[in-house]
Amino acid sequence: MRYQHSREESAEILRRALQLMSPHKAGYHPVSYAVWYEHAADLNPGLTQELDKLLAADALLSDAEICRLHALHIAGRDVQAFELAQSQLRAVLGQSEKQAFHAERTVTRFTVCLDDAIKDARRHADSATPSPRW
Repeated sequence: MRYQHSREESAEILRRALQLMSPHKAGYHPVSYAVWYEHAADLNPGLTQELDKLLAADALLSDAEICRLHALHIAGRDVQAFELAQSQLRAVLGQSEKQAFHAERTVTRFTVCLDDAIKDARRHADSATPSPRW
């Protein structure tokens, strides 16, 4: 989880985020709050840079603009993190598959050797047993 703030820290960030949100046209919804929270907490340099440009131009941000910022700077980053995790999982699964194949080959060879040893032991046992004389 990327939000590691204590309750007190997050309460202060909430106050700052609400102050930043209040002059704008966008609603007070989770997408909007995430944008302003990340900006107020200084968690997302790319988002802050773009917001600073918009705020310097005295733009009043709409829901559409907030959603665009969220998609670009927050959701996009989450997708990248997901894709990285997915790629790493594929690598682990591929390595596990190779190791399972190697283990299967080793067990097969061991089974053949064990079967051969059992056959040899039976042959030796049979040849060591005296034949009955009639």
